[in-house]
Amino acid sequence: MTPALPDRGSTVVLREIDASTVRTITDELQLAPHQVDYVASNAVSLAQALFHPEAWYRAIVADGVPVGFVMLADETLLTPEARRAAWDAAGEPMPEQPRLSLWRFMIDHLQASCVPGPASPQPFYEALGFVPTGVIEDGEVGLVLDLDRRDGPLAAPADAAATTTVAPATAALRHVDEVALHREQRAPLYDTLCARLGDGSAARKLGASVDTLAPGMRGCPYHLHHAQEELFVVLDGEGHLRVAGEMLPVRAGHVVFMPAGPDYPHQFVNTSARPLRYVSIGTRETPEICEYPDSGKDQVWSVSDPARGPDYLARQRRGPPLDYWDGEP
Repeated sequence: MTPALPDRGSTVVLREIDASTVRTITDELQLAPHQVDYVASNAVSLAQALFHPEAWYRAIVADGVPVGFVMLADETLLTPEARRAAWDAAGEPMPEQPRLSLWRFMIDHLQASCVPGPASPQPFYEALGFVPTGVIEDGEVGLVLDLDRRDGPLAAPADAAATTTVAPATAALRHVDEVALHREQRAPLYDTLCARLGDGSAARKLGASVDTLAPGMRGCPYHLHHAQEELFVVLDGEGHLRVAGEMLPVRAGHVVFMPAGPDYPHQFVNTSARPLRYVSIGTRETPEICEYPDSGKDQVWSVSDPARGPDYLARQRRGPPLDYWDGEP
């Protein structure tokens, strides 16, 4: 059964999910067939919440009928000890105020990412004022919404104070402590905190981030680029660089040069009991082919305008080669 969509006259509230509503949320509120490759199911999201005490989730109820699902990360749900342990494990200074409770703390921007394609939510984000950052990671386009903008959908009334002009030089400067952290996590092997310095910057051909790899975890899946070069500078901690079939020990002070080509598949592995922190810098040439030797996947993309996102993106496993005329009329 598909619940009726709410209209402008509906009373919409957020309610805790209990035994009386969980079946509706997980079974009846299903993704449309064309959306399954873009959004996790409600059941999967609820299962993930079981392992994240900072997860805050509610049923969206319109006129008494569950019609949707929302989940946020709210550090106020953690005990002080658990919050401190999480930030210590990440090797980052703990902010004075808990993160990320959008209703209770001032923020200046929102970040999102989505898989491009015919059923992608990217047009929805852009209609709200989100702008593509030009960063493509794990097949998802990065987007950012500047909440200080005065000309977007969330802008202040026209009689608000006069706008201020931001000097172009501002886009040339970033401080790592002032960049929002993005967590890339996939149990049981991957957990990295990323400060994406290049997002929204003046850079057009370079991307950069400061990545903190949790103890015992791996960085990005073992991969190689055919067009883009990368450079890494280890700032703190120690671990290993898996490269070209070898495991090389690395520690603070090591600089890693990673050229494009099939000879240099690579991956950081934190084999220590402390966080491993390093700067990641990469070029942004496209078209690009990225290979993942462990899984046999290939990812191909092309970008002509970073502000618009990829013109083409495909991710697939290799199969038998096709004839040149295969499928042609």
